[in-house]
Amino acid sequence: MQADGPGATFPASGCSTEIPRDCANFAARARTHHYAEVSTNDLRARLEEVCGRGESDACVEHGLLLIDGPTAVRDVGKAVTEFRALCERDAPTACVNLLGALEAESREQPSAASHRRAEARLALAKSKAACEKGQLKACNNVAYAYDSDLLGTPDHAKALGLYRSVCNKGRAIACSIVALLYRKGNGVEQSDSKAAEWNLMGCNGGDPKGCNNLGYAYESGKGVSMDLERAAAFYEKACTPSYGVGCLSLAHLYAKRGSAGDSSRSRGLLERACRAGVKRACIELGELVATAH
Repeated sequence: MQADGPGATFPASGCSTEIPRDCANFAARARTHHYAEVSTNDLRARLEEVCGRGESDACVEHGLLLIDGPTAVRDVGKAVTEFRALCERDAPTACVNLLGALEAESREQPSAASHRRAEARLALAKSKAACEKGQLKACNNVAYAYDSDLLGTPDHAKALGLYRSVCNKGRAIACSIVALLYRKGNGVEQSDSKAAEWNLMGCNGGDPKGCNNLGYAYESGKGVSMDLERAAAFYEKACTPSYGVGCLSLAHLYAKRGSAGDSSRSRGLLERACRAGVKRACIELGELVATAH
């Protein structure tokens, strides 16, 4: 995700604290563009102000910013607290987002999962109801709950079936997760070629992780024939303000080729990855600068 910086802008008319609903709508649009070119510190402050006036949609957007925003504003623990309060008030989508926040917390702090199971089961029940009404994000969160230890023992087969269904209905990130299950052999026979097929579906649907994983498949020859040009093309597609890992992958590929032009492109990609919050890219960039001097 793009951190605040000299190039970040924030249209004052975009999130007016005088018109709470407009502020929530602006934040939702910014989120769909991965908060690119938005001053997320300013957005967070404005959403907090509007949320404090009782605008539940602004509270939801604030919580999502704390989970999905750049490192400078991310605070998953606070998002859990906020979504819990909203879920208790039966605010629309809040329980679905609470389950997502609990999942994000369990990824950052695996030890937290066992302490959250009762809460996760409650959020899961409400997320299932939302899934049955056609909310794909809810279905995706339910699948993740089955796939993780958030509820106890994982049920990879059940998660796989749900992820497949969600993917086929158009949620690209679910396609990439199906690919991961095939690659690991969780709930299904291990298959790198099947993983590549599902990553292609995810990539074509707009999920940069699917593109990055497919780039790696072509770079390494896992599940597909090795093809460095296609690897570069998929890494390029994965390199977005919201997913700096794609930029890092492409930087490494160029660095391996070793020509002067490739080295220059590699450094530029490391800079993009670092701005997107990829710490490894920042470290490698610092090492390059130190070596140059």
